[in-house]
Amino acid sequence: MVLYGQCMSEPWVEDDEFLAPPNYGGEEEDLANEDEVDDVLASPADVVTEDEVVDEPLDGPGIEDEGWSPAQGFRDGRRIVRVWADEQGILKDVRISANWRHKLADEPLDTAFNAAFMSMNAMLHTGEHRIPAPEPLPVIPYEGAAGWHTIRRARRELADLDAKLEALGDVPPSRWVGTCAEGTALSRAVVVRLGIFGQPVSVRFDPQWLAGSVYPKAISRAVLHAYRRARTKYQPPHVEYGERELLLREHARITDSMMASLKNGFEM
Repeated sequence: MVLYGQCMSEPWVEDDEFLAPPNYGGEEEDLANEDEVDDVLASPADVVTEDEVVDEPLDGPGIEDEGWSPAQGFRDGRRIVRVWADEQGILKDVRISANWRHKLADEPLDTAFNAAFMSMNAMLHTGEHRIPAPEPLPVIPYEGAAGWHTIRRARRELADLDAKLEALGDVPPSRWVGTCAEGTALSRAVVVRLGIFGQPVSVRFDPQWLAGSVYPKAISRAVLHAYRRARTKYQPPHVEYGERELLLREHARITDSMMASLKNGFEM
């Protein structure tokens, strides 16, 4: 069966009930009041200028390098963002290069995050969500002892199904259908979007917020906070079976019912 996911968009909720912030190890800055962003602005000593280009340890190995393991994190190609996840693909940590503005040039920071998420999801989620077969239909033996009349009846029913399958043409296959949850931080300055399987797929930043002297640690914490809020809204997807798969299930039921009829004996 084909793996196909459809994400049903969800309208923005402006009066979202605030959720308690995660525990960041007792650091002084806090995201408890999302309307106040002054406490996550850098002091002059935190701002790195182009004349002071020094890299944080984001230049470690990536998935294309020998000796890499998921414990070393997933990064974008320009080594701006690195993200870590546990074995279930739950986002656990985010780090940003101190020189992210210099490395980005005119590109938005969103692209670096989205590339890191894509790298992580390709490794941790690809092939993980195969569509299960539909639950089999109840097998009910034909009445009485089995015989040539039973076989002829089953063949007629199977022929009718085959005709329906041939007439279907190009119909949508079975697919996963779900909602892409979103979480926010700092009065929507940061918006994290989850795919239908709960994995982070994108981040959107308010350009005006990023235009200030925002230091990397503040961005990382805001992204994690928005991600955790999105997780509280996440609802697992469900499978929407295609018409072809349902007819094939009926096909299997007829064959199984004919075989079950043999328990009643066989008459010529």
